Amino acid sequence: MAAIALVWLFGFAGVLQRTVKPPQLPPTSLQHLENEPAAEPQGANPPQFVSESKAPTRGAGPRPFQSPPHGTQQSDAQLKVVWDELNDDSQRRKNLLVFGLGMDSDYFANVANKGGKTVFIEDNPEWISKVTQKVHGLSVARVTYKTVLNRDRERYKDPATWGELYMSDLPQDVLDTPWDVIIVDAPNGCCDWAPPEVQANAQGRYQSIYMARWLAQRHPRRGGTLVTVDDCERKVESLYGALMLGESNQTAVVARRAFEHGSDGQPNKQCYFRV
Repeated sequence: MAAIALVWLFGFAGVLQRTVKPPQLPPTSLQHLENEPAAEPQGANPPQFVSESKAPTRGAGPRPFQSPPHGTQQSDAQLKVVWDELNDDSQRRKNLLVFGLGMDSDYFANVANKGGKTVFIEDNPEWISKVTQKVHGLSVARVTYKTVLNRDRERYKDPATWGELYMSDLPQDVLDTPWDVIIVDAPNGCCDWAPPEVQANAQGRYQSIYMARWLAQRHPRRGGTLVTVDDCERKVESLYGALMLGESNQTAVVARRAFEHGSDGQPNKQCYFRV
């Protein structure tokens, strides 16, 4: 894993773009959408459930929740939803994908998913350098987002446009891994209360939410993949989380008050989906 991390951190800029078009997954079934499910492309392999019996084990019984360190931006109640998924009584090591590198990355990789596989997706090279200098051994893949928060608010309401959101610069290993949990906390989704010039530079989380759906459906799991959409009190995260991940698949919403764990963040909400 250390070798993979070095390749992604220092050589990712040279990764070749794949030219094969991604399989078109069927749009989410919502009551207000009347689209028929799209057919799988000719020659595509049908989805296969992952054999959990073949996954490596991490030890007997669920692990009791461990609170994060000072400065972590998520609340105990929010983190516990993910913790319980990663540390259930299945005795199986879990796979965690996180869109966004941050102050909680060490906690996710080395505490919450200890012994499992954790990969972070990040677009900001300065942030990658800052976090990885502080926390060694993280597996990080650098990507580029092409959306703009305000420009694209209406565009991707139509499922016919979702193919544009496919991220061709994700490493093949990310595409091939069956993820137990996917956390969407990047890219910069900004905030509805921020100045217009700040919002103008925000990409919005259209691509990461779509790719969470795409990855979950690429490797269907019994019981589904737990997808967490952070900051879902905001308009884009709320709308596109429900649209792309499915309103009927939403299982919970957990709020965080400001300044919990010493965080300087605003109060927020996380929405959880079983996809």
